[in-house]
Amino acid sequence: MKHLNLFLFSISGILLAVLLFSPSIIEKRSYNTSESLTVNREQLNNNKAEKIPEKLQLIQKANYSLGQTAFDKEKILSLNTALDHFLEKADLKHESLIITRATPNIIKELVVWQVQFMSSTTDISGSFVYDESSEKILQLEYFGIHPYSNGNEKQLITIYLDYLKIEAHQEKKTQQVTTIKLKNDYDIAFYIAPKVILLNFPQENDYLNE
Repeated sequence: MKHLNLFLFSISGILLAVLLFSPSIIEKRSYNTSESLTVNREQLNNNKAEKIPEKLQLIQKANYSLGQTAFDKEKILSLNTALDHFLEKADLKHESLIITRATPNIIKELVVWQVQFMSSTTDISGSFVYDESSEKILQLEYFGIHPYSNGNEKQLITIYLDYLKIEAHQEKKTQQVTTIKLKNDYDIAFYIAPKVILLNFPQENDYLNE
């Protein structure tokens, strides 16, 4: 009888532990990547006080892990919607675009998605970095015919800065590279040439050094 009481007491302890710790376990959500990256919901609602200029700088210096596409249909749909929204605003072709890869990455406390896309009907392709908290595209690589290679490159830059709700303090242009200085001396570089658009790319990027 004594052993039975000890056994029942042990079972009760285990059940109590499960009840206490299960909420924290439920609060975690996993994305399918090659590294089985697990992102806590608190991180997904990451530091919203982080300002866009600082985020732009973090993205420039980031080293992204290569993972498989996350099998989250809702997330893929939201990423596609975000891309369509910006491309339409920028008057860039966005018909029949398909997300071919979407990999979550954590940069400090910033949760971003590295996304690749292509069109099923045209030669448009590219990639972008999407920030969870601001719901903005912080970096874009766009390959294909576009209307900004005839001396009107500044129009696209203005559209992008307006989209991010930030202002340019200074502007420097060298051939097809335009560098915008933001407050706090942050720089973002734009490379706009026939069939190539790079928004917020490091100046050591191969395209910028050609």
